[in-house]
Amino acid sequence: MEHEFHNELKQTTLTHILKFGYHAFTEFNLSGKYSADILVIGPAESILIFEIKVTYKAQDIEHSWKKYSPYCHGLYIVLPDAAVPLHDRDDGIFKWRDTSAATGIMTVKARQLTMIRQAIPRKMNTTMHAQVLQEARRRIAKSTEDSTSPRYQRQKETAR
Repeated sequence: MEHEFHNELKQTTLTHILKFGYHAFTEFNLSGKYSADILVIGPAESILIFEIKVTYKAQDIEHSWKKYSPYCHGLYIVLPDAAVPLHDRDDGIFKWRDTSAATGIMTVKARQLTMIRQAIPRKMNTTMHAQVLQEARRRIAKSTEDSTSPRYQRQKETAR
């Protein structure tokens, strides 16, 4: 059940991101260490990561920041709206410890994504940035190649 809910939150987030015309990838491998739920290549090749959480735990947010921040210019945690306790909100702004103050927060309610706090953009190591972009370009090229292959075209025809 939790896995299905995670996928629903991920799909809602992905649908919202794609409306802006960005390249978005799910389960994006980061240097063989981690996998980002959603990685987005935004304007000026900025890299954003969206980590989907089905429950709210401050220590999970801290852990996500430490885990993903080297791989992106901005990190967003996406939570179901009902999962965030009222005592952790202050006029719509979450109270966080300093180490994750740059983390953006979004919530999902009734398949609508709401920005609670904007991620604070940060500089990214240029080598890491180049590696992530290279992998993203490889995945874009592969998806384009796959979509024009005769096998894909046969599958598309069969699905109709």
